Amino acid sequence: MGCILSAEARKFKRSAILWVIAAVVLFPVAVSLLMAMGMEANGRRVPFFIFFSNHFLFVHLLIGAPLFTLIAGYVFSREHQERTINHLLTYPYSRWQWYAGKLLIVAPIVALVLAVQFLLQWGAGALYTGEFLPKDAFMDVPASEMLMRIIKAALLGILFQILLIPAGAAAGILGKNVIAPVVLGVCAAGINGVILIAGISMKYAALNPWFIPILHSGMMAETPSDDVFLRAYVSLAAVCIVSLAVGLHRFVKADVHSGS
Repeated sequence: MGCILSAEARKFKRSAILWVIAAVVLFPVAVSLLMAMGMEANGRRVPFFIFFSNHFLFVHLLIGAPLFTLIAGYVFSREHQERTINHLLTYPYSRWQWYAGKLLIVAPIVALVLAVQFLLQWGAGALYTGEFLPKDAFMDVPASEMLMRIIKAALLGILFQILLIPAGAAAGILGKNVIAPVVLGVCAAGINGVILIAGISMKYAALNPWFIPILHSGMMAETPSDDVFLRAYVSLAAVCIVSLAVGLHRFVKADVHSGS
């Protein structure tokens, strides 16, 4: 398995997707700074909360879905696009080992992207506002508890995005290209946007697993009920399990040949 992980890591480091990742990491920071400067120019106080909320709004709800499905789809469809799938399968490893290895490569990439972006948002907000915590979002909450809530929200967001990786992987395996995963991610982000703009009830929004990270972010006007969380977890588990089953079955059982 170590050889598989090493091979996949080397291939990913040579891909142009790294530039896309860099842009996605920096874009929300730039937007947050522009928003802060605009508020300051209008004589309004700049709250730290806008930097915190933009992490969840842009990275998790709008940009993250297309990006992470693209990454997963690319890792799983690269050999088909380059027509080297037969060469891959000549190595002394089973197909399920390659499948597991590819998943294990994508997971830390997603986690690293989210962690770095979150820390950049936090750092930019702290430097610009002089605050360290988004007190406007967590009023009357002790600083230590506020910090724990923020860290918990960030870690849960990473976990939820990792559990959605099999969906992008399955789309890449079935489509044998990155188009299908990107379409999936764009649709997920589009649905998130509709939920935000139309103010759809949380009990229905929770059925979209790509919306789940915001439920723990503290950005909601009201704390979601236990029923909303249950719906969210069930929808996330269903998408994760079904995607794993479909992707693994297709990856292991599909006939491959050069040019397919």
